[in-house]
Amino acid sequence: MRRLLALAMTLALAVIGPAMAADKKDKKKEEDSKIDRYTRMLKESNYVPFGPYVVFLSRDGRQVKGRVSVAIEAEDSKAKETLKNNKQAIDGMLYPIATRLFEDGSPGPSHFEYFKNEAMSRLKARFPLEVKDIFIKDVMG
Repeated sequence: MRRLLALAMTLALAVIGPAMAADKKDKKKEEDSKIDRYTRMLKESNYVPFGPYVVFLSRDGRQVKGRVSVAIEAEDSKAKETLKNNKQAIDGMLYPIATRLFEDGSPGPSHFEYFKNEAMSRLKARFPLEVKDIFIKDVMG
């Protein structure tokens, strides 16, 4: 009886195991294809990613940690190259604004609006013909 039960369990695992492994592989392929599509979109389009800008602040005795990533849309491929080549200058413009984003703790919609408006005004002052728009990709904090 025990041998029959052990044989049944082994047979069940032999049938179900590969099916479960195939499911995991399909999910992995699906996730990889999503990442590939995003990477392809960034390469083919005029978006230039910047960040993440990591912020550590101390406010009223408690630590505030935050992270923000942005993507800047360039007017054309030549403008995209200009933005890529001036990455350090753009980082120098965006990091202080990112710090202000987390000054009051966790940011809200008005903070995001301020970030976008301030970043656009600074970028347009330095790169008037290159910058089309700026997008906040992700925020943690």
